[in-house]
Amino acid sequence: MVRAEAPGYAAVQRSRIAPSEDIELRMTPASAVRGRVVAIGSGNPVAGVEVRAIPRSSPLASAIALSDEAGAFSLASLEPGFYQLIAVSDGWRGQAPAPLEVGLVETIEPVTVTVGPAVRVDGQVMIGAGAEPCPRGLVVLESLQAGTAAAPDVPTVVGRIGADGRVQLQGLPPGRYRADVQCLEHVLNEGPRELTVGDDDLDARWRVERGLALVVNAVDEAGRPVPHARMLLVMPPAHPGLQPSAMSISANAHGRAVLGSDLQPGSYSVEPDLGLQGQPVSFELRAGASPTQVTLRLQGNAAIVVAVSDEQGRGVSGLQLNAAPRKCSPRTTAASSA
Repeated sequence: MVRAEAPGYAAVQRSRIAPSEDIELRMTPASAVRGRVVAIGSGNPVAGVEVRAIPRSSPLASAIALSDEAGAFSLASLEPGFYQLIAVSDGWRGQAPAPLEVGLVETIEPVTVTVGPAVRVDGQVMIGAGAEPCPRGLVVLESLQAGTAAAPDVPTVVGRIGADGRVQLQGLPPGRYRADVQCLEHVLNEGPRELTVGDDDLDARWRVERGLALVVNAVDEAGRPVPHARMLLVMPPAHPGLQPSAMSISANAHGRAVLGSDLQPGSYSVEPDLGLQGQPVSFELRAGASPTQVTLRLQGNAAIVVAVSDEQGRGVSGLQLNAAPRKCSPRTTAASSA
């Protein structure tokens, strides 16, 4: 991540893969949004509320301000664009009634953000049956009522798991939430998969266990590995009542796709993707049997070897190459390596 800041200008950042050259960051004169945070019903100012200006173009790059004793806040260094204002604290949550369009070198004021009572969930994520905490991960609480007439604006709240396994999720309005516990290379084993939030703060405890690993071997009709074959892994629903999900996976240069220890037990299938042809393979992942080996046989047994080089004759890696029979859609995809 490359970021530039300067007084009077909106901060700008770009993601690049190193090494990179000729990175250009264009800075624009800053705009601002000012206003007050008030309580629903009484209209009294609320202090200590974190107000975020979340740009529509990049939801992760929000500007943050804290309301003072008069409920006032000021969000500066904003680029032109549309912003949603979200206000969260321990005990309060709200948002501006509609997105704001901020122009170049424009100050929008006064903006009123109304907040209502909300609660906090204090959680902890432990590994296995012992006292070892999950050292890193996320807990995501997704409203089961979002978008309904009863709760049209109920948010999804994300909390980061600390080194001691503890996590705090603030600003939850009353309602029912689905809990998604994410601990690296582990899957949820015990603890609430749904939470009902009322008027009081909640405690929640989850336990995770090491997930299951999977190795998918992509071969042609002659049994030879198919390097860089693209496949689709269809996974069981993460929660009861949900539909199965799918994830694109890619074989390495030896025709193997290795998925780490973060899969749940259940019924899976793998099928060709991106124009490749072959019969899907269904299989079960069972606790205690890891890693599971699966072979996906792709149609065809011929190969085309292509050498890609630049004007100086140096090998070029990372390119996507497609091969297609005449008058047919692409059937084979490969990635070049230097």
